[in-house]
Amino acid sequence: MAASAQERSAATPSAAKAAAPARASRKAKREQGRWVREVKGILALALSGFGFVALYAYDPTLHLMDQTSPVGPVGVWLGWVFFWAFGYAGYLFPLLLAGYGASAFIHSRMVTGWPAFAGLGLLLVSVTGILTRLSDTLAVQRIHKGGVLGWAVSEAFRVSVGNVGTWIILLAIIPVAVLFITRASLRAMSHALFERLGMLSPGDRKPAVPKPAAARLDPAVAADEPEEMPKLVVKEPPKPKGSLVEKGLAWQETFDFGKEGARAFQLPPVGLLQAPPSSELKRTREELETNAQTLRKKLEDFGVGGHIVQASPGPVITSYEFEPAAGVKISQVVNLGDDLALALKSASVRIVGPIPGRGTVAIEVPNSEAATVYLREIFVSAEFAESKGKLPLALGKDVTGTPVVSDLTSMPHLLVAGATGSGKSVGLNSMICSILYKASPADVRFLLID
Repeated sequence: MAASAQERSAATPSAAKAAAPARASRKAKREQGRWVREVKGILALALSGFGFVALYAYDPTLHLMDQTSPVGPVGVWLGWVFFWAFGYAGYLFPLLLAGYGASAFIHSRMVTGWPAFAGLGLLLVSVTGILTRLSDTLAVQRIHKGGVLGWAVSEAFRVSVGNVGTWIILLAIIPVAVLFITRASLRAMSHALFERLGMLSPGDRKPAVPKPAAARLDPAVAADEPEEMPKLVVKEPPKPKGSLVEKGLAWQETFDFGKEGARAFQLPPVGLLQAPPSSELKRTREELETNAQTLRKKLEDFGVGGHIVQASPGPVITSYEFEPAAGVKISQVVNLGDDLALALKSASVRIVGPIPGRGTVAIEVPNSEAATVYLREIFVSAEFAESKGKLPLALGKDVTGTPVVSDLTSMPHLLVAGATGSGKSVGLNSMICSILYKASPADVRFLLID
């Protein structure tokens, strides 16, 4: 029973020995993935440089057969294709390759998925169209500036919505493309930019959130630069029912049944029960945020993007709700349970999901120390005080720290099983106390058979 005993998990020496080869294998795979990523980065940077030189050396005023290039005939043909197709917007492709190559060495993650590709396509359409509109009236010059794509887009919009409408549409596409690529709020980005430039008043600036010490994180995680993340929501434990606490403490601790028997019976006050010490209860917000950052960074190392949106600390485990980014499969998160446990230095990590109605996955991490659930915590909770059942039973807390109260009248039978010393007798005592704190002898009669 959660209300009477602590749950602890420990790995046996044999299990630890069996897990060692598996962890070594996973570490080797991670190291292999890193050097493969760096090889791809070097190739991307080389292709980026090649493409930039090819475009820069191409002269649109000369015939194709009269072109010369420092990167040879391949560079000439490459410059011709990109310049005539996209115009000066063709420089976007070497820039994107350079960004992809640099990301392999600066530990940043490129945004992937169909929204990113859709945003890049929209950006290319907008830039080529704008370059075409900015060019001269000659058709050849217009194609030089924005390429065939820009000329086609510009003419299609001009015929359908006119010159002014074309400018409005082409300019509106740019912020839409940025939203698709970055998946970040324009308001948040502008706020951060103005704050950097010192253009915000002191009242509009948000207080800086202290960053967790990098020494507490996994070395692979600590090497990454922290990025601005949405504020972690920590689910607070339910507040005690104030009227019950005051009423219980105000009553006398020694009560008299009186001559009238059950009618004179007074429910016992919660002041008779031991209150949980302050040091027993809660994990600090800093610890929860540190674990959340570690989880997010470790998931990013394996190409799984997303955010930790909520942490729900319980007596035995803490549940972190992870919201995957667009295009991320749930199976990608579930398969990383052992790697997350290794990063958090935990015996195990359980991944449950998806959570109905929230679009998140629960990552359950065992606490370093299991907390004792005190019976008084359950009795002063709203779940117990507002229970409509005739025979409510305080059964403890669930994994998120929410009190669990059930009605005995809905159970035809109740079987409590467990090994010696697991807390069966104390659990039964908690059930009896639950009834004593909600019903009088006029409502309930006990028959105990041992």
